[in-house]
Amino acid sequence: MSAEQLELIRVRGRVQGVGFRPWVARLATQLGLGGWVQNDADGVLIALAGDHALRERFVASLLADLPPLAAIQGFSRNACDAGALPDSAHGFHIRHSPESAGRDGRSPGATILPDAAVCRECSQELLSPNDRRAGYAFTTCTQCGPRFSIMRALPWDRERTTLAEFELCAPCRREYADATDRRYHAEPIACPTCGPQVSLFRADRTPLAQTELGALNVIDAAAHLLAQGAIIAVKGIGGFQLLVDATHAAAVVRLRRRKHRPHKPLALMARDLEMVQAYCEVSPEERAALQHSAAPIVLLEARMAPAPHGAPLSAAIAPTPSAQSVRRYGFMLPSSPLHVLLLRQLAHPVVCTSGNRSEEPQVIDDDAAFTQLGDIADWVLGHDRPIRQRVDDSVARVVNGKLRVARRARGFAPAPLLLPEGFAEIAAREAVFAAGGDAKAAVCLSRRDDLVLGPHLGDVDDASCYAQYIEQSTRLCELLEHRPTRIAADNHPGSRAAGFARALAEQLAVPWEPVTHHHAHFAACLGEHGVARQAPASFGLVLDGIGMGADGHSLWGGELLVGGYAQVERVATLKPVALLGGDRAAREPWRCLYAQLRAACSWRELDARFGRLPCIEQLQSKPIPLLEQMLANGVGAPLASSSGRLFDAVAAALCVSREVQSYEAEAAQQLESLVTPAALEAACAERAHGELYPWRVRSFVATQAQPAEAAHDTPPSWVLDPTEMWIALLSDLACDVDRSLIAARFHVALAEGWARLCEVAAQHLARQGRALQRQVALSGGCLQNAVLQTRLEAELSALGFSTLSHAAVPANDGGLALGQALVSLARAQPTSVQTKPTTRALEL
Repeated sequence: MSAEQLELIRVRGRVQGVGFRPWVARLATQLGLGGWVQNDADGVLIALAGDHALRERFVASLLADLPPLAAIQGFSRNACDAGALPDSAHGFHIRHSPESAGRDGRSPGATILPDAAVCRECSQELLSPNDRRAGYAFTTCTQCGPRFSIMRALPWDRERTTLAEFELCAPCRREYADATDRRYHAEPIACPTCGPQVSLFRADRTPLAQTELGALNVIDAAAHLLAQGAIIAVKGIGGFQLLVDATHAAAVVRLRRRKHRPHKPLALMARDLEMVQAYCEVSPEERAALQHSAAPIVLLEARMAPAPHGAPLSAAIAPTPSAQSVRRYGFMLPSSPLHVLLLRQLAHPVVCTSGNRSEEPQVIDDDAAFTQLGDIADWVLGHDRPIRQRVDDSVARVVNGKLRVARRARGFAPAPLLLPEGFAEIAAREAVFAAGGDAKAAVCLSRRDDLVLGPHLGDVDDASCYAQYIEQSTRLCELLEHRPTRIAADNHPGSRAAGFARALAEQLAVPWEPVTHHHAHFAACLGEHGVARQAPASFGLVLDGIGMGADGHSLWGGELLVGGYAQVERVATLKPVALLGGDRAAREPWRCLYAQLRAACSWRELDARFGRLPCIEQLQSKPIPLLEQMLANGVGAPLASSSGRLFDAVAAALCVSREVQSYEAEAAQQLESLVTPAALEAACAERAHGELYPWRVRSFVATQAQPAEAAHDTPPSWVLDPTEMWIALLSDLACDVDRSLIAARFHVALAEGWARLCEVAAQHLARQGRALQRQVALSGGCLQNAVLQTRLEAELSALGFSTLSHAAVPANDGGLALGQALVSLARAQPTSVQTKPTTRALEL
């Protein structure tokens, strides 16, 4: 053959563990081409020999019709000489992957494929009595099953997974080697003869006796126990889950009590879409979300009444503040064959929540399930396939017709995100490790072409979660052979994640860079949408609980920024209000209400005008002299422009959450649940006629309580002031206006106020001659509120602004690391002298 008839094709992206090599081999064989395909440390390499026209047909087909889970991010073709394809005359075959060649930390490398829920074909085999895998809980193929959770190293081959200890039987070997089979080179392949096995034990480690089983296998027995009200710890793809019959009220209450989870809604799993639809309204977009390969928990609006064939769910699953509230359920479909087999026998949905103690990491080991879950679960349904990487359930919600991920975990992470335009030169020389935040922790690694945002790891304030955070961060870097040349972290001096980042930078002798919390949120939204590094400045509206300001002292939470990746300027803020009791204000909404009302008017005026309102009567029982003293001297009452605490205050005013929040954002979620469709429609109709709660845009005046701001950060030009809004809201309460309408009016007016402020800022900057896009990136945990996000997008659009909002990346702190990595890369000098990467392990 001539050199023109030989070529090497490099493919990068989601091409390992998705049936890509078998698909390539079948395509080449059909066309009569010679050569080979193999996984390696940078993706997939294809050696192709044959006629030019046939090779062109091969490439066209390869790019046009990928396997369902595959995605190409990089593709190149290069001619080669005959010596490169010594075996091309013997047809086309799949080569064994070489050992890693030790890439540097900036190489794009191979992509780690997230775990995928069981596919339709494997589900059909499970339930087909004559199939050799009928009833087998570990049935998988190239299109589904565990990936990241069982991976020990790259490239993706069986010997580098936790299934290496399971030697394939002869039938499985034949399937694995058959190019026409669905399991051709499916690395997690297994069957009842050679694969992992399920076990069922009581929580005290006593096995279920054979005499107790009767004709039942262990999965059938577990289903029978669930139907009787037992709590069972089930080993899923990425960790243990706690299951209980969702219609068994006493069992659900028992689970809550044992897990010390009094109010936070519990996730549900149903055997199929029909069962979900018996309890919830499901749009076409939500149906697609439920059937996504990630099998996420999807937040759905409950039906007014269950369908006739649906038994009532326990009211303890998702407590609501009142009968008027919109009840929402988090439903998911079976994510593994084990769940399919378990759920097929149950007439009702089950509660399916993380297998852990409150605030601790999810349990992944069978022995640990007995020691850590033994006082919660009655039974443990485990198995002998080890889990290497802990991966929790993902959580998502459809807003404005788009699936938006709130917890990026199983099925979504750690799939990479492409680097925006303009970062290539820097990313070719710099490798950033971004530490994320303390809440909803997730790390991010930058590579030559992409950014790998790791899975949700929990809140690192808990010691065990912090240990897990370090372990998982280390493993992710090891898997990707990522050797950082820069470290980025939150700018809060007390952050545990930032502390880890500083120590790591010192250990590796590389620079570390603190990134302002809200700048990271803004940059994450820009990056998710691929906004170019050198694009003109745009607005970033970041609304959340608390984040450290740019000065390292002030507390932010409602900010309008302008700028891009490298730098931003704060142009407007929500009016700063005292956090009475500091961190206690985030747990006790009444403190937020008192501070907000006192920022609006005197206590004497409040008592005189609204003293008979239940919310004011409740505040009268608090230590008012002490609170007034804290407000006067600022001790224990730092000022914060927190949107989250504003929502808490409004919730307390409406008496849906006053005393103590048992989980993060409980008050805000209950406030949103008050907004019925009818109330929102009414409030929007009022808005159309110019009738809405008044928010004032005022000039910002730095106060004595914020002395450090002027020295370290340019004060914003404007403040969004809710003073008059509070008087209008309390007046509505005094007139006994329906609370649903009051909640809707608050959301509508808040969105209108921020949109109006964006317009004021845009006109001001235009008069200064600033180059600025009429574009607003929306980020921060408050943007998980569907009512607020929908109204903001509508108000901004009406003023001629385009909006960017999160979908694949969480709007909450789960997306911080992505923003931190982009800011650090953008600030790196293209011509800087590069620190030599170290080869020391990433650990402390």
